[in-house]
Amino acid sequence: MPKLQQTLKAVILCLAALICVALNAQERRRVAVLEPYGNAAVTVMNKANVRGALTEIIVNTGRYTAVDRSHADKILQEHRFQRSALSDSSKARQLGKLLGADLICVTEILKDRGEFNIESSIIDVETGEIVNSASEFLENDTNAVIRRAVQEMVSRMLKPGDTGSGGAKTAHTATQAAEDVIRLWEVTRRLDSSDTFIQGDDVYTLAKRDRPNYSFDIIIYKNRNEIRRFDGSGSSPYSICVSGKDDYVAGSVGLGKTSRATIWKNGKSQTLSNRHSEARHVYVNGNDVFVSGWEEINDERVPVLWLNGFVIRRAE
Repeated sequence: MPKLQQTLKAVILCLAALICVALNAQERRRVAVLEPYGNAAVTVMNKANVRGALTEIIVNTGRYTAVDRSHADKILQEHRFQRSALSDSSKARQLGKLLGADLICVTEILKDRGEFNIESSIIDVETGEIVNSASEFLENDTNAVIRRAVQEMVSRMLKPGDTGSGGAKTAHTATQAAEDVIRLWEVTRRLDSSDTFIQGDDVYTLAKRDRPNYSFDIIIYKNRNEIRRFDGSGSSPYSICVSGKDDYVAGSVGLGKTSRATIWKNGKSQTLSNRHSEARHVYVNGNDVFVSGWEEINDERVPVLWLNGFVIRRAE
């Protein structure tokens, strides 16, 4: 009798586990990761590495399942779907239904003169509209570098709660806020992050990223999404402030063995001083832009305050 009870208990536990798995699978949305498009320089291996990384990382979020790769390729071939057709929302919906998918991931790879760029978009099958997209510049096309780039792209494209019209958006709980902070760190941890600015519920991060030939870009992220990128070669960005639709970055631009205090508004630079100097902090109040930093005068670094590009106070 005890053995029978143990056997029944084991069976019930197994059934319960199977039911939980089935319910969990029903809650997950199905994503069809299509074969990437690429120019002539992109190899078959490049496409396979990007597609494989996208599929694995999306599935590993625990919120999605993937349409079988061979099934997706077969459907595309049989119905002769072209990438241009996906710009038509009705065609996107048609393809999604044929694939049995809720979301479609479309990717383009560009490779030119050693530069490698990946851009992916998520299309909601129900609406046929692009709900999120992300791109990454890569220093090379090794598998490890591709996987890191894809990880960052997926974290931006498929944020918790971004379920599209086919799923309910969850409330932004304290736990999700903590997860957002962690993901923001994951996005910028391989960058040289300089400063963070918080405005309401939005978090802006200032960072820089190396490029080939010892140059780098200055990048601004809003809630993990890249919103601006501009050339930062020879520059040192220190501070960021956002006002309305405008973003301001304070820093310096190298000039030989010296530097010049500089401020960038929406990526456009303005030099604040002709002396060896740096702009270390920026603050915006209405139409007034305050910048604090220093200038070197008689071999001493003197604190300086600029207002709208002009010196209004210099320490004695």
